[in-house]
Amino acid sequence: MHIDEVAVRYPVLFDAVCAIKKSDGISELFPPQADAINSGYLDGKNILLTIPTSTGKTLISELAAVKKVVEGKGKTLYLVPLKALAMEKYNEFKQKYSDLGIKVAVSVGDYDSNDKWMAGYDIIITSVEKADSILRHSPRWMSDIGLIVADEVHLLDDVSRGPTLEVVLTKLREVTGAQVIGLSATVRNRAELAGWLDAVLVESNFRPVELIEGVAYGNKVVYPKRPLLDTELCGSDTLGNLVSSVTVNGQQSIVFVSSKRGTEAEAERMCKVVRHQLSDVEIRRLEKVSEKILGALSTPTDQCLRLAKVVRLGVAFHHSGLVQKQKGIIEESYRKGYIKCICATTTLAYGMNLPCDFVFMRDVKRFYGGRGSDYIPVLEYKQCVGRSGRVKYCSEGRSVIIGKSSSDVNKYRERFIDGEVENIDSKLGVETALRMHVLSLISSGTVVDIDSLRSFFGNTFYAFQYGDLSELLSKVERVVEMLVGFGFLKVNGKDMYVTAVGRRVSELYIDPVSADMFVRSINLDMKLVDEDRGFALESVVKDDLDFVSADKLSGRLEVFPFSFLQMICFSMEMMPRLSVKKSEEKYYDVVLEAVRENIMIDVPSVWSYEWVGFIDSVKTGAMLKEWIEEASEKELQDKYKVTPGELKVKLDNAEWLLFSVEEFSRLCGKEDLCSFIRKLRCRLKNGIKGELVELVKIKGVGRVKSRKMFDSGLRSLKDIYGCDPLVLAKLVGEKSAEKIKKDLGVDISADLKKQKSLDCF
Repeated sequence: MHIDEVAVRYPVLFDAVCAIKKSDGISELFPPQADAINSGYLDGKNILLTIPTSTGKTLISELAAVKKVVEGKGKTLYLVPLKALAMEKYNEFKQKYSDLGIKVAVSVGDYDSNDKWMAGYDIIITSVEKADSILRHSPRWMSDIGLIVADEVHLLDDVSRGPTLEVVLTKLREVTGAQVIGLSATVRNRAELAGWLDAVLVESNFRPVELIEGVAYGNKVVYPKRPLLDTELCGSDTLGNLVSSVTVNGQQSIVFVSSKRGTEAEAERMCKVVRHQLSDVEIRRLEKVSEKILGALSTPTDQCLRLAKVVRLGVAFHHSGLVQKQKGIIEESYRKGYIKCICATTTLAYGMNLPCDFVFMRDVKRFYGGRGSDYIPVLEYKQCVGRSGRVKYCSEGRSVIIGKSSSDVNKYRERFIDGEVENIDSKLGVETALRMHVLSLISSGTVVDIDSLRSFFGNTFYAFQYGDLSELLSKVERVVEMLVGFGFLKVNGKDMYVTAVGRRVSELYIDPVSADMFVRSINLDMKLVDEDRGFALESVVKDDLDFVSADKLSGRLEVFPFSFLQMICFSMEMMPRLSVKKSEEKYYDVVLEAVRENIMIDVPSVWSYEWVGFIDSVKTGAMLKEWIEEASEKELQDKYKVTPGELKVKLDNAEWLLFSVEEFSRLCGKEDLCSFIRKLRCRLKNGIKGELVELVKIKGVGRVKSRKMFDSGLRSLKDIYGCDPLVLAKLVGEKSAEKIKKDLGVDISADLKKQKSLDCF
């Protein structure tokens, strides 16, 4: 089908078709795309599209979204699993459709907002969790949604994210009555999923760029379905030889590894084979990319240095331990062809459109807690190898599993190459997810009594799949009892009401169990101490344990910033916490003894199941304490083995949890505590001691500049206002000095120009 036929059949899409032809160079639709058009989904039918990667699933959703906007039939809410994927879609849609007057927005952060500004946008791209958060605030513009797109809908099967996606889809369908488009490359029980969505199923094995899957061992590569392509390699380093041969041919590869540490070691190893294939021009380009990597953090850590070093040699590693800026630099440099090989964990397997010719599966096993090393799911394997052979980039894609012997060829062919992906099963029965979603359903007014709560869960994928709801409803009833016990819900007969605190718990998007712990701690009789005096961690190793406050002796709890940091680190939201190793147990036992009298929650028994999580929270809180004492990222990585990306996630989560504590304090009438927590949040956000809080209020001033100013005697806004412009410029640089003074109402540009003139003599 020629794409112009779409415009003939649906004249309102004429401008969109022209934009697609101009931007993407598309003239002919792929067979599955034509099948989707013929299914009638552009007439408003729900559709589940399960076709291989790089077959144009996004285009199908784009056409429906544009048609809704042009016809005035509502907004599109586009749900994606990853922030990076959300930004990729946002940039793509904005570039393509902004000339048509279609307003595109993206929202992936801040879980305490109804995002009223979105009312003025037509296509809204967001993560599933953000959409769930928005729903809890019940914004008026939600009723304007006419289309819901669920990208990577197979993530319903994911234990951590699946329940949220399932509840969001169920709720959106009830609240909006909008059309639904589900997109996935890998769904086995697709007919069942389509049945739940009341959708037309469009499925196909068509792939515009052929993917050839193989297995390598020793110096051989075997393609079970294409034996004529079997090849022999020189040498015994199977993976190294494969990456080398790909790079020599001017192609790019991705190596999937099971662990973050493994990706870094493998990237360093691959440098030895890639570096010799680089031209002088490529080396100069990679030098600049390497400098950008180092500049992503104010103080480069060992990981930054390690990444910059391999990037300089044409290779990169990619995992959750990197900060988002570094990931973006790597992805963009790979698209431009500067980086030849990426060694990555499977986080890179979902949705990102990269010009990959070869995928190498170094590991098809992973360590799972509770069962040890085991094979990855076939679904995950298919997602990984699907990165190879992308339209617009490649004429052919290949994937190779790295085996150890000839017997692996048949074993891996049977399990992975010819293997059926697993069924998508509802994970809504997980109680930790249920307690959050039950509270949100009542808080948002989606359900108002026991009957409507049961009715809602009767419309979920869980109900459609299993039929018998008795077990799920028993869990729901236990959750309701728990929420009533926490004081977040009230039940009168069949009617259910959310309390003021319960509503705020739901809006803040935190686990009710965590919220209950916070509220109980807030209501303790306490004395607030602004600095962590009395149990400095550096003195703990000297057994300096003689500090007991007078207030504690009188029965009053004296709390420090560390007291709150440890408390929030004991919540579910801070998992995974930093783990206390065997060799560290004695040290953290001593730390605990030093701070025990200032801990806000009950210290569990060493023999209880809670002990490991508790002592890990002490270690994690200790790391956060060192951060607000101005330890650098490098120092924290050296001491706690936490990567910049992991640190960023923990700091963001901790700041959000402290904001929640502040909000609950306000509801409980604890204004002095609100002020205390607000200052602690500022310290956590900026990584500063309390003495710098006033200085970082200045726009553009962070931990480094504020420390320089403070140590030079500039300790208040008044000091900076009256400071000699040249002195300030020497401390923070001319541009920063000019901006800081301007924000304070002083123009020093003339002074700086005059000084430059004098310097010329």
